Amino acid sequence: MSRVGFLHHSLGLGGGSERVVADLVTHIDQQRLEPVVYCMYEPGALGEQLSRAGIPVRAELFTRPLRPWRLSEIAKFGRLVDQDDIDLLYTTDGLANTIVGALVARRGRSPMSALAFHSYDTVLRQGATRPKKLAMGAVDRIFHPLFDRYVALSESHRDYLVTVKRLAGERIGIAHNGVELAKFAQPSGADGLRERLGLPIDAPLVVTVAGLRRWKRHDLLIKAIADLSARGVDVHLVLAGDGPERTSLETQVDDLDIRDSVRFLGTIDYVPALLQIATVVVLPSEHEAFPISLLEAMASGLPVVATEVGSVADVVVDGVTGLVVPPHSTGDLSTAIATIVGDPDRAALMGRAGRQRAQELFDLQSTVDRFEDLVEGWIEESRTGAGSSVGGGMSR
Repeated sequence: MSRVGFLHHSLGLGGGSERVVADLVTHIDQQRLEPVVYCMYEPGALGEQLSRAGIPVRAELFTRPLRPWRLSEIAKFGRLVDQDDIDLLYTTDGLANTIVGALVARRGRSPMSALAFHSYDTVLRQGATRPKKLAMGAVDRIFHPLFDRYVALSESHRDYLVTVKRLAGERIGIAHNGVELAKFAQPSGADGLRERLGLPIDAPLVVTVAGLRRWKRHDLLIKAIADLSARGVDVHLVLAGDGPERTSLETQVDDLDIRDSVRFLGTIDYVPALLQIATVVVLPSEHEAFPISLLEAMASGLPVVATEVGSVADVVVDGVTGLVVPPHSTGDLSTAIATIVGDPDRAALMGRAGRQRAQELFDLQSTVDRFEDLVEGWIEESRTGAGSSVGGGMSR
């Protein structure tokens, strides 16, 4: 059996990469891989859940914000990794995480290292400040090459890492996201949920489950709902999630005079029940990787509308499990939504096709099994000296 350390900044609710780490650690076969979780800062709600489940969680390891010149903190963390006898350090691709993971894995006595990418960051860089852009560029040039292996979410994501990030394709493995299908098939709490939320009993519900962040482009979806309302299409929008854009989005709703047609739920713990009362799930983002919210919608038997960004096309089959539209287009969003809510029979067919696709490809336990195979293979390579050496862990 091997030990795998999972390094993340914090495991709070609402983030995609946080959910992925928590799901992997929860469902991993501990007869094959024993997990240890490292939270650079506070453990967060998910970290606390993992700790209560008996999984080792080491938290508050660094002073916030991280400063690379605090070498004593990085050295202390390295000693902790040694004490835990970690065979592979699995680091998610935040700035601070990447710096720490790369430096720890390049010491003289070090575990093998893998950097897991959970985004296409081209769009994110466009909106970043100049200092942050410089920092991100430095991480690309200096720290990414220090890792032994890399994890992509799909074939298209792997191609992005090769062509844009200039990473060696032979060092990239694929481990896409998955969901617990049973949790979304017949969840409890759906009966009477419309009434409890004050939603109309019969009107089509457009649901989006995503943090209220700039690149999710809820503003375009709100404009689309206003457009549909003006055309006499009776739809109601439900936004599950919270974030820094909430105030501006609520102002937009008021300015468009569609307050009666839009509900902000904030962060909720009943997403499976909410999806059971939805008509269609919409994700209007200008930036995505491998969206868990779309997997959840498909597992719930719902049609989806999503923008053609990131690896969305690896998730949604356009015209079969939903409709894929260009990003930044209010008109395309409103047309796609109207198409689905206006044709219940076609929507039902898409929902059934989506559920079947989720069952075949995106079952969480199957994705965890593939992750275990990938990581065990890498660890075995490091022990036998197979493959070429880059990071410190390859020649231990």
